[in-house]
Amino acid sequence: MKGGVFLWTKNELKMLSEIDIRNINPDELLEISELNISSTLPIEQKMELLSHFLKNPYCYKVDGVPVKISFTNHNQKLSDCLSNYFINKINSEYDKL
Repeated sequence: MKGGVFLWTKNELKMLSEIDIRNINPDELLEISELNISSTLPIEQKMELLSHFLKNPYCYKVDGVPVKISFTNHNQKLSDCLSNYFINKINSEYDKL
């Protein structure tokens, strides 16, 4: 606990990041659009508020759809990752012909 608000330990975050979202009851997930945290707050305060509302910072709902976020340890931009994904997808479709 820090300042009366629960903050996850490194081990807890690792464990939470490994949870399979298919095993989570969607009714237990927070609808992220209902969360209103000011973008002007310092990151530490944002994290404290998130930890207060979220059981798992990696899993929540967006417009009623369960979502799980994850991160990788590479330096690629999102646009490069998406480009590579679609190029591979197109190539795999051509391979089927």
